[in-house]
Amino acid sequence: RVIGEDNPRYPRYISLRGYPSRVYFIQLVQNLPVIVTEGEFKAMVLHEQLGSCVNILALPGVTACHREAKQLMDRLSTNRFVWFDTEPNDSVNRAAAKLARLTGSTVLRISAPKEYNRIAPDDYVLNYGTAGILNVLGAGTCQYCSALQARSWVSPFVYQR
Repeated sequence: RVIGEDNPRYPRYISLRGYPSRVYFIQLVQNLPVIVTEGEFKAMVLHEQLGSCVNILALPGVTACHREAKQLMDRLSTNRFVWFDTEPNDSVNRAAAKLARLTGSTVLRISAPKEYNRIAPDDYVLNYGTAGILNVLGAGTCQYCSALQARSWVSPFVYQR
């Protein structure tokens, strides 16, 4: 998948014809928590910050590839999270809830401050770093993550499970 030219006549994303949409992942390690997000770029940013602490799965859209994601999650871990953009769009919230029900996951919802209309996982990471993600997850998942979490950090966002 590539990004199209910044021109309204071209699509934003261009995929190869004849190939179905698939779940994107960088690494898969059993018994590590799984975070499912929407979009390959968000997955890359999360992976860059968390490295080998969690498995990151990216869906090509909030309503796409739920069964494939469930199959992967069933093989990996029972500690599962769905983290889509937090925005006032009910369809995104419904898709996150549906995927969470299907996979037995917890939906991560970060309340955006008043000056923002929405907050995406990659925006959150870029503003608050690894310690911010670990604060959202609630606990370190390995020695490396626990050491990162020990850094003092306070979130201006409200975490809701």
